[in-house]
Amino acid sequence: MSMARSRTHTLSSTAALIKGKLQCPSFPPSRSLHLPISAQISAIVQTKLCTGKPSDRALLHRPIWFSNLLLQCGMPWLPSSLGLSCRGVSSSIGCLNSDVSDLNSEEGRWNAGVQPPRAPRRSFLRAEHGLSWDDPYHWLSNSSDPAVLEYLTRENRYADDVMARTLRLQQELEREMVNRMPKELSAPGERWGPWLYCARVPEGKDYAVYLRKRVDESVIPAASWKAFSEKAFGRRSNASEEVLLDLNEIAEQYGYVQLGMFKLSQDHRLVAYTVDLTGEEVFTLFVKDLATGKVISHQKIEGVIGVEWASKGYSLVYTTPDALRRPSRVFYRNFTCGTDDVLVFEEKDPQRFVDVTRTKDWSYILINVNSKTSSEVFLIQSKNPTGAIQRVEERQDNVQYFVEHHEGYLYILTNRSGPKEKEITVTDSYRLVRCDVRGLSFNNWQEIIPFQRESWVEDMDIFEKHLVTYHRESGIPCIKVLDLPFSLEKIGGKLLSSFWTVPLPNSTCIVTPGANSDFNSTVLRIEVSSPTLPDATLDIDLSLKRSRFLQQLQICGSDVSYVQRSGANKHEETFVKNRLQTAASADESHPSEIICRKDYGGGTEVQDTWPLDMSSRYSCNHFEVTSQDYARIPLTVVHSKSLRMDGLNPALLMGYGAYGEVLELGFSADRMSLLDRGWVLAFAHVRGGGELGKGWHDSGKLLQKKNSFHDLLACGDFLVEHKFVHPKKIAGWGESAGGLLVAAAANIRPDFFRAIVLKVPFVDVCNTMLDPSLHLTVHEYDEWGNPSEVNTFQYIRSYSPYDNINGGVCYPAMLVTAAFNDTRVGYWEAAKYIARLREAHLYDTNKPLLFKTRLQTGHFGEGGRYQHLKETAYDFSFLIEMMFE
Repeated sequence: MSMARSRTHTLSSTAALIKGKLQCPSFPPSRSLHLPISAQISAIVQTKLCTGKPSDRALLHRPIWFSNLLLQCGMPWLPSSLGLSCRGVSSSIGCLNSDVSDLNSEEGRWNAGVQPPRAPRRSFLRAEHGLSWDDPYHWLSNSSDPAVLEYLTRENRYADDVMARTLRLQQELEREMVNRMPKELSAPGERWGPWLYCARVPEGKDYAVYLRKRVDESVIPAASWKAFSEKAFGRRSNASEEVLLDLNEIAEQYGYVQLGMFKLSQDHRLVAYTVDLTGEEVFTLFVKDLATGKVISHQKIEGVIGVEWASKGYSLVYTTPDALRRPSRVFYRNFTCGTDDVLVFEEKDPQRFVDVTRTKDWSYILINVNSKTSSEVFLIQSKNPTGAIQRVEERQDNVQYFVEHHEGYLYILTNRSGPKEKEITVTDSYRLVRCDVRGLSFNNWQEIIPFQRESWVEDMDIFEKHLVTYHRESGIPCIKVLDLPFSLEKIGGKLLSSFWTVPLPNSTCIVTPGANSDFNSTVLRIEVSSPTLPDATLDIDLSLKRSRFLQQLQICGSDVSYVQRSGANKHEETFVKNRLQTAASADESHPSEIICRKDYGGGTEVQDTWPLDMSSRYSCNHFEVTSQDYARIPLTVVHSKSLRMDGLNPALLMGYGAYGEVLELGFSADRMSLLDRGWVLAFAHVRGGGELGKGWHDSGKLLQKKNSFHDLLACGDFLVEHKFVHPKKIAGWGESAGGLLVAAAANIRPDFFRAIVLKVPFVDVCNTMLDPSLHLTVHEYDEWGNPSEVNTFQYIRSYSPYDNINGGVCYPAMLVTAAFNDTRVGYWEAAKYIARLREAHLYDTNKPLLFKTRLQTGHFGEGGRYQHLKETAYDFSFLIEMMFE
């Protein structure tokens, strides 16, 4: 199923090897006054005593003031000895009583002497539907204005100065995360014809290397493939290993790399790949001849978005964007002749994106034309890409369909229903039908899987002898298989019972298909994961109906102690000791059994063992929460099994709720640093996401978007009511469109969160959707609405976070990030938001508003395996410090 680009923050997954990660540069300590410490302290104290206000003189009797004074003077923060340092200073100048109060003071902890930048106001009047308003920070959207870069630089410097006190904690968190990572990452080899393909991140490197080895499949029985794969790509292997692409070499040359497409020709001789070298998501197509090992220099094409090979000859099709970066045209290129590329297809509708794929059996090239709510597919004979184009079904509003091909039939996943020759109707889920290619018409569609509310279809895959469908049942993923070929006439109404279910571990929350490129294979590669199950790779033998464990992501040092973190401040360390009882670390010497959900369609249940099952250490539970309109909202809660649930814990509440995307629930080794410090992690599956099908998405978009915000708040209230968390220790986390979710919730209830982290947040919704010159605006009318319509305009403006900041209210502490080269969410959205927030809210030094802009990267930040850890450690240290004020 082809998905058009959006403001999502989801990441592609190939055994976690090419996941885009974020990175921030290292952060320097705060700048000193370049005077001897004693002289600085003496001067400041004398100023306060002689000329300060009564409130200033009163501060001299508060030990927390001295902690800020030491920071201001450039002294390193020593949390375990800061109180003693204050005593020494106070006794030497005779200003304080010998009885020093606890450092857990609420006053002035976050560098009161460091003043936040103030963006200047420049009037910019706007008017729409009879309403006029001033947007005084509109000027920040002009990236060519030197004042903009100067302001962003000042914000970065301010954030670094405020966060300098957490430098030791950042370093400790980063060290923990690095220590959990295996020195080398390698995905199990996956067979495609006579080749075994593999990806590996070498020790000390950030990026993947794509490899292959030729094998004699006639002497490799299927049952031995796992052992052969391990031997073939093992460190002691003597067999020749062919490097297809090394992203590390590209990164070393250009400083940045993001892989877009990686497509092999049918004869396995050529590989076409696209890379972005700037972070702006502008990709260049390269073609490499694997026989010679060289890139064909004259086949380089700038600005390519999608690419697909034809079945015969050295030829391919590719898509290019229009002026707004919308993929709109399809070209054909033949490498064997010097003729110009041929325009095959062009889409004029600005709300639709064009993508090219192929059917798995190489019969057809597919031109997919998608909006957010509807789709249209065209077929081209793969052996004749410049030949006739055949439309599968004419586009209709709100009708979506996606196709595959098998032996003369198209298999179609669609939300269209209704009797033939009648008015078109759609449902809030999908059904699976098939149609003879020789008679493409809705009237000829034959139903295979009907609409089912309890088990809706999300996706499909097809092999020579098997049809694979991916479902969700009450939000939980499952896989069902139908043997091919079959006869609808003979099976009749019993077709549904002919599917068998692939047994999966009970704890599975995420199922990610592998490449599965070989149409003739009988093996399905998948990866399963959950908050307590590190990513595990399985091969499903579709003929034998058996699952075989291949590999699991290694979590090094998983038996580390819960307490005594050297980077923790003394209040956090005391808290963790008191909250967490005897550590229940996973014992790797006693691996847990794979407990699979019982099959109910002929699948064979698997009994095997996981090398690492974190369910003995962490608890993962699913709840239903009642929202304000009585809708039942799924909530996933993860915490240490030894954590007491008595209403005193800190919590991180996360959500997304847009585009029908399912909130990521895979295992995160980085989050162990929070779990092991006594945090509760809560994942709110709010409306607007895809956890409960298309209807769940529809009920949280357009004129129902506010449902998402109330769902998130209801989930937080549930955590407090059931004593998972302390009501004043809830932190929020939102990325991209999830940033809108959290920021809007903070506007509704500013006192709900103690702290918030917003990553590249979509917070200036109204102004963005009013600007059709931005390349995603028109395409996303189906998600957010078209504000040229008065009702839609009024609704968007009523929740857009930037336009609804409450004046005279104290907001939570915030860490907001942006990327200067972001083409999905402009950096100026976060810049304008923080500027207006600083102007409107009640300033509290204990609730700093920090804003960081990555000046060299785009929406997905730096790539690379290690590079994201600095920013993650930075974010986590901010949250930890705010919770242990």
